[in-house]
Amino acid sequence: MTRGRIGRGVGIVVALAGAAPSVCAQAASEDSPPWVFRGLGRLPGTMNGSWAWGISADGNVVVGRSASSLGPQAFRWTEATGMVGLGDLPGGAFSSWACAVSADGSTVVGFGKSPASGANDEAFVWTEAGGMLSLGDLPGGDFLSQAYGVSPEGGTVVGVSRTINGFEAFRWTAGEGMVGLGDLPGGVISSGAQGAGPRGLTVVGYGWADLGYEPFLWTPEGGMRSLGDLPGGAHFGIANAITPDGVVAVGLSSSEASGTGSEAFRWDEAFGMRSLGDLPGGIVQSQSYAVSADGWVVVGEGTSASGREAFVWDPVHGMRNLRSVLMDQSPPGQTRPLDGWTLRTATAISADGRTVAGSGINPQGASEAWVARLEPFCYANCDGSAVPPALNINDFACFIAAYAAGSMYANCDGSTAPPAINVADLVCFTEKFAAGCP
Repeated sequence: MTRGRIGRGVGIVVALAGAAPSVCAQAASEDSPPWVFRGLGRLPGTMNGSWAWGISADGNVVVGRSASSLGPQAFRWTEATGMVGLGDLPGGAFSSWACAVSADGSTVVGFGKSPASGANDEAFVWTEAGGMLSLGDLPGGDFLSQAYGVSPEGGTVVGVSRTINGFEAFRWTAGEGMVGLGDLPGGVISSGAQGAGPRGLTVVGYGWADLGYEPFLWTPEGGMRSLGDLPGGAHFGIANAITPDGVVAVGLSSSEASGTGSEAFRWDEAFGMRSLGDLPGGIVQSQSYAVSADGWVVVGEGTSASGREAFVWDPVHGMRNLRSVLMDQSPPGQTRPLDGWTLRTATAISADGRTVAGSGINPQGASEAWVARLEPFCYANCDGSAVPPALNINDFACFIAAYAAGSMYANCDGSTAPPAINVADLVCFTEKFAAGCP
């Protein structure tokens, strides 16, 4: 639900201009259940550092990369097993990275080194039964491929590969192998896929259009189409993830506020691309990496007065500093597991929007992957009140105001056919109000 560096997509695009992409500690934190936050530690070795990039639908499996005695290594973490290294492709220099995991946590995708790729990377798919399988690359050009996304059921892998014409987004299945998805109209072929919906029938990523990089949505019927960009700024954007129903995508786009930088966005069929803003303080520089299955909770990284920090966004509260939100959830009068931590980026979120994974700086000053649990987002609490009863008549007044304004939030049923906001949304809100908060 279903990714330190500036950002997965940004790092790739920088690499596309020249060099090939090269991306995607201490003991785990202790706290008493119900836990709010914990560090995931690192694999055995003398070097410090771990980074999380993917999470299963139920939030119980986290994947990413860690320093290890063998070298940089892809990992899979569960509460029962802790962090387990996945090894690397046979041959070549030892280096692997796990970027995404299937909904049930059984299939992991990423890239490693192989004899065929040499100093470059080769995409892989890993399963417990079959281990790490090479996916090859697209024909032509120097051998290079990287897998960044996997469909919820695990049967379709997406990413980027080098071809004779340039870098190109791909879609891989066991039956068809690796197939190029082409590019947006205009310019040379330069595209990459970042995420996929069920059975890989929706794919998101970035492609080169007439004016620059734009986020795309690909389907077998419609091919690749641009999702546009935010107004103003340099023409540059990437879609990092999409909901299972293929309706909501999130990513980053240059905007008037960000200039040559980027601003996090949420896109849907009904409202198009909408900016999510940034954290207070600092320059406008944010990007969204992952979204809950219902499309209402988004995580990523922004820039505050303290520098790069993880955020969580929902339509009621807007963009909030994730660490601050978690600190408010921590039980009073206890040692809080976030003390001494800086949360740099949130890269993955579970289907229900409750469990988030990412990377930060631990109290010892090393990079470390982490996982955290959020209080559930309550759609019916329109005014975001925290004083009980949280749901009251004020929420109806709030929703009516949003409905009259044509707000994205008022599209309670998520309809895409115009008019997206209609009487069915009033019925939907009433039902959610009656059901109460989780």
